[in-house]
Amino acid sequence: MEKNLRIPSKDHLVNGIYIIPIGIEVLGDGLFSGLPGDEIDYFDAHGIIIPESVKHIGEYAFYDCFGNINEIKLPSTIESIGESAFFALDGLKKIYVNSHLKSVGKYAFVNLDKDCELVFAKKEFYTPNLWHPEWNPHTKVVISE
Repeated sequence: MEKNLRIPSKDHLVNGIYIIPIGIEVLGDGLFSGLPGDEIDYFDAHGIIIPESVKHIGEYAFYDCFGNINEIKLPSTIESIGESAFFALDGLKKIYVNSHLKSVGKYAFVNLDKDCELVFAKKEFYTPNLWHPEWNPHTKVVISE
């Protein structure tokens, strides 16, 4: 099985939730970005499930897409997030971080909803040198423990 998801498929959309297949390790660069308007409607996702097998989220993976998704839970296996990965996701209210990230690309969290929160499961998961609040001055950092 291919471990890099590069092209989204409507076969992974179940009851409005886009399910990344188990075994995928990389969400490819630009995976959901740049879809023509018809294709975004075609996905019409209001949720997304990222399995524990995913280790890397590519550059621009969720750039300006899925306006109906209000939260994303990153699995504990995520090691890196590419540049502009979650850029301009209007409507996104929470991103749950459940791991130690080794790298976060610049502009990864720019132009999110003004009330968006980065929620870290543990204090040690928040590494200030990887997170740049100036990218989105409205984003709140929350430690949930």
